[in-house]
Amino acid sequence: MAVRLKAAGMRRPTRREWDGGLWPMTHCTVTVEADRITQLDTGRLKLACTSSLALSPGWHAAAVHGHVLVSLVEPGTWAQSHAADEGIEDAVLVAAVDAGRLFCGLADIRTVTAPR
Repeated sequence: MAVRLKAAGMRRPTRREWDGGLWPMTHCTVTVEADRITQLDTGRLKLACTSSLALSPGWHAAAVHGHVLVSLVEPGTWAQSHAADEGIEDAVLVAAVDAGRLFCGLADIRTVTAPR
């Protein structure tokens, strides 16, 4: 999977890049349905989000620009109960960056509206 993420433009950032917001543009697309992320498409790999949480206010603010930061870490990196707490999430992600266990990049947003 790491090879396909790299081919899509995602990479492991250094701490300086992470702190400075120097994230690479990717070929990835994030699909959002009913205010939840449902899929990440890299062009060669599709990752389904089977237990996604509602999008945070910070995520919505970033999405206005048409791109969002996608950060992928190993399963179990943080407790599910803390996933909606952006302060805890930031600290856990910084630790993953420092350990070289985080892939990231800016992805386009694709919204899907439910049929009426």
